Parts: sequence; C-alpha cells; structure tokens
Amino acid sequence: MFRRALSQAAKEDLRHIAKVEEAPAESVSLSVSKAKANVPLGVDMTSRCRDGKTYITELKHDGPLHLAGAKVQDRIVSVNGRACTGAKAAAALLAAASGDFEVVVERVQECFI
Repeated sequence: MFRRALSQAAKEDLRHIAKVEEAPAESVSLSVSKAKANVPLGVDMTSRCRDGKTYITELKHDGPLHLAGAKVQDRIVSVNGRACTGAKAAAALLAAASGDFEVVVERVQECFI
C-alpha cells in the first residue's frame, strides 16, 4: 500500500525536504481520532533509507490526520508515545491506534531567502 510509485508532486516535495533539512523545525502534537483500529487515515508516507525518518507525502482531504492538522512534508516522530522508525512502523502504529490518540510531527519552519 505504501510502496506505490511516487507522483511527480511527491518527488518534488521530497526534494524540498532534502533542501530544507537543516532549517529550524518545530514539534507539533496532533490529537487524532478514529472510531476503531484498522480504519484508514488517508495518508501516504515515505522513509529515507539512510536514517529511517518518515515523511508525509500525501494526505486525503478530510481524512483523520488532515483534520488533526497534519501537513504534507511533516515528519512523523511518534504515535501514542511510540517512536516511528520508518514508514512501515509508522503505518503499523497508525493502523493499530483507535479512539483519541496523539501523533507528534516535526514541521520544518518556512524559510524565505
């Protein structure tokens, strides 16, 4: 599900991530809600091979993560206090979560040069 080919826009987003990697980032705690486990959250993610950091590449409009305030290019840090060490781990943690739960993301602050 998460290994499909990236759209051109997603590839450009990842290039942007690489360019601003050293930019200041803020940690944002999102309160997510879904009725039960294994309900889709409407998110596509990718992780970098070298360090396993997991980034949101696409969000479904009005999906649970989108409604909680997640944005494309956010890095998923943890789900309910459990660290995400790659897209597969993040997908498993997100799928297993139910009710109200916390997702911590790291958001690169916009830098205008």
